[in-house]
Amino acid sequence: MARPSSVALEVGALVEGPPKLRVTIASAAVVALVVLGAILRLPFLTPGLWRDEGSTYAVVSAPTLGGVIANLQYNEQTPPLYYVMEHLWIGLAGTSEVALRLPSFVCIVAAIALMYALGAYVGSRFTGTIAATIAAIAPLSLTVAMEARAYGPVILLAGITLYAFARSSDATEHNASVKWSLGLIVAMTALVATHFTGFVVFAALMIVAVVQAKVRRSEASLRTFASLAVAGVLALPFLFSMLQHLRTFASMADGQNGTTISRIADHLNAFSPFGAMQAQIDLALEIGTLVWLASIVVRRRLDRQDRWGLVMLLIVVFGIVASFKMQMAPERHLSAYEPAAWTFVALLLDRFVRWLLQPAKRWELPLRVVTALAILYIGVGGLAEYPRMYRGLLGPISGGEALAASLDSLHIQEPIELVAIPDSVGPTLFYYLRGTSGVALRGVGSWENPQFYSIEPDYWLRPGFERAQLALIDGYAGAHHAAIVLAVDRNTIHFNDMPAGRGKQITDALERAYGVRYERSFPGRREPLDLIVLGNPR
Repeated sequence: MARPSSVALEVGALVEGPPKLRVTIASAAVVALVVLGAILRLPFLTPGLWRDEGSTYAVVSAPTLGGVIANLQYNEQTPPLYYVMEHLWIGLAGTSEVALRLPSFVCIVAAIALMYALGAYVGSRFTGTIAATIAAIAPLSLTVAMEARAYGPVILLAGITLYAFARSSDATEHNASVKWSLGLIVAMTALVATHFTGFVVFAALMIVAVVQAKVRRSEASLRTFASLAVAGVLALPFLFSMLQHLRTFASMADGQNGTTISRIADHLNAFSPFGAMQAQIDLALEIGTLVWLASIVVRRRLDRQDRWGLVMLLIVVFGIVASFKMQMAPERHLSAYEPAAWTFVALLLDRFVRWLLQPAKRWELPLRVVTALAILYIGVGGLAEYPRMYRGLLGPISGGEALAASLDSLHIQEPIELVAIPDSVGPTLFYYLRGTSGVALRGVGSWENPQFYSIEPDYWLRPGFERAQLALIDGYAGAHHAAIVLAVDRNTIHFNDMPAGRGKQITDALERAYGVRYERSFPGRREPLDLIVLGNPR
C-alpha cells in the first residue's frame, strides 16, 4: 500500500527550506539522540552487578556451550539465545562488569535509532523523533535494559520485529515483500528465542496479520501472515519449553500488590519517559487513548496512523494482560512491549499536535489551550525533574561488590563460611568472590550448587527447614574451623515465592548462638546488603 504524502504533520514542514534540508535536520536530530542516549548510559556500565546479573555470569561462565545450556535449564526459566551469545562474547571480552553489560549497551543505543525509523515509517518524522527521544531517556531503558540480562536485546529485537512487520505488510514490490518477509521471520524467531514474552508479541501480530490477509487479500499481507506462521513453526521448541515451565513460572511469580487500577498504573508508568510525574503521565495516557479512540468513532474511518496505533495498542494490552496473568514484575517483563508503547505514545502526541495546529473554531479554543498547557506541563515538568531522577539512579545497584571488598580487608585468619541469606544474593557474591580461596560460599536452601539460588519454594516450606539449615551451617563451621560470616539482604520480602522470613529466622538464631563481633551495611538500589561476622559459640 502506497504511503500518502500528507499522512502526518512533519516537523520538517515547519522549517523553511528544501526537502533535503529537512531530511538533514531530521538525521542530525537522530544522531544527537543516539549520542545523548549513549552518554546517559555510560555511567551504568560500571556499577557492581546484582543477583540477576550474577546469575547470568554463573550461567555463561561454563567452559562449553553444553555447560551453558545445562546451567540455563537448572537456573533460568528463559530461552537460550542471549546466554549463548553472551558466552561467546565473554570468551573475547572477558568477564568484567563492563564486558558483561556491553552487549545490552549496544542493543539499547541501537534501539534509539531504530525507534526513529519505526516511528517515521508508521507515522511521520515527528513521530519518529518523539519515539527516539523516549527511547533515549526512559528510565527503564537506562536501568533494566542496561543490565547483563536479556532485556536490552529484547527491546531491540522487538523493535526490529515491528519494523519488519510494518514494511512487509506495506510492501508493493515483489522483491521488497520477500526481503521484509524474510527479515520478519528472522527477527520474530530471534525474539522468542531470547525471551518468552516474545510469544505475546507474536500472538498480537498474528491476529493483525490474519485481519490484514482477510481484508486486503494482497500478496504482501498474505506473505506477512505466512512469514509469521513460519516463525511460529521455528519457535515451537521454545514454545514447548515455555509450556513445560508454566507451572514453575507461576511459583516464581514476583507478586503484585494493590488494586487492579493501581497495578495498571504501575504498568503504564513503566513505559514513561520520566521517572517523576508518573501519576500525570499515567492519566495523560489513559485520557489521550480514550479521546483518540472516540475521534475514530466520530470520523468513522481509519487513516494509516490510526491503523498502526491500534496495532501498537493491541501489543501493549496483550503485554499488560500477560504480565497480570503471570504476576511478573512490570519493570522487567514489559521490555518486549516497550517499542510498541513508545511508538503508540509518539503517534498520540503527533495526533494531538496536528490537532492543535489545525484552524480552530471559536468553541474549540479553550479546549485546545487546556490541552496544550497539559502537554507542556508534563513535558517541561518531567524534564525539570529528570536530573534529580537520573542522579538517584547512579548509586550502586548492589552492595555485593563493596561487601566482598570489605570481607577481604577484615583479614580473618581462619577459613570463612560465607552464608547468603536469603540464598538469592548468592549469585552476586559468587561473581565477586570468584577465584577467592579460603571462602566457602553457602546459600540457604541451595547447598548442592551454592552459586545458584534454589527455585523450589516447597523446600523452603518444609517443617524443620530452619533447624536443618542451622545444623548444616554449624556442622560445616565446626568441621573446618571456619568463621561464620553472613551476607544478608534484609529488604527481601519474598523471592520466587520463597518466604524470606525463614532466612530472617536463621539470621536471628545464628546471632543468638554465636554473637556478633562485626557488622556493616552496604547500600544498593536493588540489593542492599549487611555483612555480619559472627563470634564464637556461647
